Amino acid sequence: MKDIADHAYVYCPDTKKYFDCWGGHEGPEPRHKRCAGQGNYAIANCYRGPGVDWFKYIPSISGSSVSGNTHDNACLGPYGILGVCHQAANCFLLSARVTLNNNVRGYWASVHSYGVYGRFHDIWLEYVYNPCLKHLRKGKVELTKEEDEDPLFGKIRQLHESFSAQNTKPHHHEVIIKEAALVTNHHAPEVDTTQYRELHAQFLKDKDAAITTSGFKGKDLAIKINELSTEFQDKVANIIGADAYEKLTGVKYGETINIVNPDWME
Repeated sequence: MKDIADHAYVYCPDTKKYFDCWGGHEGPEPRHKRCAGQGNYAIANCYRGPGVDWFKYIPSISGSSVSGNTHDNACLGPYGILGVCHQAANCFLLSARVTLNNNVRGYWASVHSYGVYGRFHDIWLEYVYNPCLKHLRKGKVELTKEEDEDPLFGKIRQLHESFSAQNTKPHHHEVIIKEAALVTNHHAPEVDTTQYRELHAQFLKDKDAAITTSGFKGKDLAIKINELSTEFQDKVANIIGADAYEKLTGVKYGETINIVNPDWME
């Protein structure tokens, strides 16, 4: 059986409370701190989830039969549809101006599947994050300053600012492809991501089809997503070579990792 990507969750030491990100905060010992930042608990707590019904703004999902675990999901909905715990953790960390990184095993693969913050991040910002920020700023909430942001977060922020400046919003696949290329080159600048861009685009189409039109549900859907992802990982490994693949994924060349835990999909 293939290994499952590392579970990730967020802990706020000031309040001694967790953002469990679907799967709780229990796991193999020892636990590891992979990133840290000075975020605002009130903002993240505002969208702990599920809470906000924003799926009506996503035509490909609205009215579909997706269901599942929605605990502490940053309003990303059912597990494995718009993201997994890596994307939820990044959403909770948004006010801290930091993201997870490739020290989280399987993160590279999950970003190629769901992006940094989950599919349809622009809609999530509009209907989930920004309303919380606007409401709490009335109480003069302080945010982490731009000059204190994590370097990788800064690159991602600039990328999204470039999207906002466009007259036409890019397709969510284009957003994920560019986010994944940015994360890849941050950790492995020698990798030419254009070599597998078309492969990545096809993988995203196939994954979305599995979610929206295949009829797969629950564990069967998780297995299908993992099959598509591991096939993609294998193909990219052959393109970029052993050294880069192992640096990016945290697994040995010739091995792959499952990005979705079937036990968490209902």
